[in-house]
Amino acid sequence: MTRWRRAPDALWRSLDGSVLVLGPDADEPVEVQGPAAGLWDLVADATTLDDAAAELAQRHGARVEVVAADLDPVIERWAADGAIVTA
Repeated sequence: MTRWRRAPDALWRSLDGSVLVLGPDADEPVEVQGPAAGLWDLVADATTLDDAAAELAQRHGARVEVVAADLDPVIERWAADGAIVTA
């Protein structure tokens, strides 16, 4: 399973339970809320989608499968924008 971590040149700001992330290959920042906002904290250290989903599901009292499905497009977008890279 792929391990993801923040790209060192990604810009970000945490705002009232949401996170704005601008990758070096993006024209506009991506804003995420809820469990997906916690994903940014988890990719400070390398993590997998499965590990992140399990951690965030526990924090938010949600099913792991639901959280993983919500996180997958966020990871895809951040990877395409260069905000996260493989570890």
